[in-house]
Amino acid sequence: VGADADGDIPEHREIDWVNAKTGGLTKQKSAHCVAIIQSDLQEDQEEKKLYLRSCVACGSRSGRYPEPISSLHPGDEAVSAVAAQVLLESLPEATPDEYPRPLGGRKVLAFSDNRQDAAFFAPFFERTSLDLAIRTCVAHSISGAMEDDAPGFSDLAAEVWRRLRPEGQTALKLYRGDKLTSPNARRLLVAQIVAEFCSTGSARVSLESLGIAHVAYDAKALSRLASAIVDSVPELDLSSATAFSALALDMIRRDRAIHDLDGILDLSDDRVWGRQNQTKRCFDLDRPTSRATFPLRILPAERHDNRFSWILQKRLRLTRDRTFLTLTTFFEHAKRNRFLVRQGPGYVLDLDMLRVEDGRERTLYECGTCGTRTFRSFRSICPSWQCTGSLSEIKATARTSLESDNHYAHVYLEDRDTSHASNAIAQEHTAAIGTQSREELEEAFRVGDVNLLSCTTTMELGVDLGDLEAILC
Repeated sequence: VGADADGDIPEHREIDWVNAKTGGLTKQKSAHCVAIIQSDLQEDQEEKKLYLRSCVACGSRSGRYPEPISSLHPGDEAVSAVAAQVLLESLPEATPDEYPRPLGGRKVLAFSDNRQDAAFFAPFFERTSLDLAIRTCVAHSISGAMEDDAPGFSDLAAEVWRRLRPEGQTALKLYRGDKLTSPNARRLLVAQIVAEFCSTGSARVSLESLGIAHVAYDAKALSRLASAIVDSVPELDLSSATAFSALALDMIRRDRAIHDLDGILDLSDDRVWGRQNQTKRCFDLDRPTSRATFPLRILPAERHDNRFSWILQKRLRLTRDRTFLTLTTFFEHAKRNRFLVRQGPGYVLDLDMLRVEDGRERTLYECGTCGTRTFRSFRSICPSWQCTGSLSEIKATARTSLESDNHYAHVYLEDRDTSHASNAIAQEHTAAIGTQSREELEEAFRVGDVNLLSCTTTMELGVDLGDLEAILC
């Protein structure tokens, strides 16, 4: 959705309320109710169908597809990936040999109903398995780390590499069918860790959202930046200016407008950032032309708001002029204090100014309206785009329940110091794979270099796949 909402979004929409317990519809908010926003559909003159042309939440317009939304369907892949991961880790380790094997050589056959599902599930599972392993290693690496003891991304990647152990390092070298050298695998690991904290995907199961990891900015530089804002805009006290500065830096970070660590990060690598990545993401105070895609704006377009201005003007009730002055001061002093550095046509966040701390030592907040969890509380304003909710502190008992009851938090915090690295290798095994490639896959599966074969139920009988402990359908 980017930084701008250039589409015309009505501020006052008709809202109905649905009682989540009874299913009843009402015009008045009451206990256990969920808000349903009404939005007009537009008829397609050719198809004679009604479509929602823009998202009512963020204003994103339809592009390749008729609508910018899709039908609500959780799919089976996420549940299947969780089941496959737990099943693999529960199996006995294969007979050890002289070579470290991914996940100790454990093996599972996973069957899907059709070739398309089988082809999709293999890379999906492999990616989620790596994400789980990296997040688990990060959680243990930063345990107890605060302020000056907290690692930067390079030091954190070195510790995670050590915790992956030889079998996890081998799996990383084989990720997505590659055969990487150790130096290239370590560069990939740095990128994966940076992506965990510098992208918007998987927000609900991320280390930050679960309160396990907290990204801290250089304290002295942040204090200087906040003081400059207070000098320009006295309506903000130092505490509020500090909170807003950190929140604004978070927005830039999550927009992946980041420095490439002097070439260590390949910001065009779709293994890390996805195929829809935009490699030149950066910010400037304003755009040179209205049609320019990059850099993104710190200042909003005329007669519109972006996430920065919406918080200051709509939620904090600053005037338009004071909002622009606040954002201009933030941008100029963020550059002066080296938070923002020049890269390409604009400015990006210098990752050397960040540290990753143990989030369990920090206060975590949750929005009562949208459920967003965050460490940043700027006058209790929810940082989510166009959410009008307020933040409240999550109490100690609730955080304990979150860490124990949430599957992902439990996995990340589970004691794995004496266990195996959990990242697995998965490959598709269907009729779409050529004979020679299929034979190579079967051999890799037999020796334990591939942990999961994603197959269809019509897989040819009589194929020798060696010892097999479990099958998942």
